[in-house]
Amino acid sequence: MRELAAALAAMLPQAAVGWADPATTPPGDQPIGAVALRRAEFAAGRAAVVKAMGGLGLPVMAVPMGADRAPVWPAGITGSITHTRAVALAAVTRGGVLGIDAELEGAVAPDLWETILTRAERAVVAGDPALATVIFCAKEAVYKAQYPVTGALFGFDRLEVTLDEGAFAARFTAKTGPIVAGTVWYGQYANIAGHIIAAIHIA
Repeated sequence: MRELAAALAAMLPQAAVGWADPATTPPGDQPIGAVALRRAEFAAGRAAVVKAMGGLGLPVMAVPMGADRAPVWPAGITGSITHTRAVALAAVTRGGVLGIDAELEGAVAPDLWETILTRAERAVVAGDPALATVIFCAKEAVYKAQYPVTGALFGFDRLEVTLDEGAFAARFTAKTGPIVAGTVWYGQYANIAGHIIAAIHIA
């Protein structure tokens, strides 16, 4: 899955990216009571973080899970973690907001579209599961990026995404913490190695 990490790194020139394989990562530090798959994904995510931090020239530092289950990053570091059953990816940088997401291509089934997609987004998707997954992936990346700033939990209708040849624009449909309604955040996406990946970094 090096090609996924390489594509993600190209999207995030100011960040360092790491990856790991959940199938081969031993579950060391892990959430208590997690099932075997979740333990492997968690361990792979933290292994990817270690590699990403090394890419920034940082020593190995703990990134524990907070009470809200979000990663607690060291002071001065911004990061994001994502995983599928095939790969775990992490990106870290110094400052700004950062969010990444990876999904298996076509993973967002049609029975979820009413919940995940706005009416305008459903019109664009036009029955294509790959496009639905791109929009979902973009929303997840933006959600992860905004959360450390706002602490806000919200539904998929809070963001409306438009796509343009490897780029996306995510418009906030309502005020979210200090982010005013109508604010647009821009990111990138790619379809590679059977995965959709999306990334956003605002310095």
